[in-house]
Amino acid sequence: MLSQEPVNQCVPVCSQGCVRGSCVEPDVCRCNFGYVGANCSIQCQCNGHANCAGPDKLDQCLECHNNTKGSQCEKCKPLFVGDPTNNGQCVPCVDYCNGHTHVCINDSITSFPFSSVSSDISLDELEQYLGEGPTTSA
Repeated sequence: MLSQEPVNQCVPVCSQGCVRGSCVEPDVCRCNFGYVGANCSIQCQCNGHANCAGPDKLDQCLECHNNTKGSQCEKCKPLFVGDPTNNGQCVPCVDYCNGHTHVCINDSITSFPFSSVSSDISLDELEQYLGEGPTTSA
């Protein structure tokens, strides 16, 4: 039976600690998604759906994820429904409507310029018209 000796590895130490991240180099933290700062203790103001530009720009969200949009990722994308604020979710309309439709609209839309949702309408046209998904506790 072969005996394996442990491999010696250097493990970086971050004297400030890494609250929401991991130490990747001496005194350098890699922050978890949505957190910034020298010790990753500051949460971005992006409703848990984006990273921000830095500790002094907490409300400058870089790229919304999880089917969200808006300056703070506070709205659902078209064809999704929910309330993405405070780490909430946006779910596909088809799931929310139990497979009956792919389209859900918000209360601000009072008329629909298409006679019916058909294959003649591109998904891009429909998304552009809808603008955002309705807000509900999905």
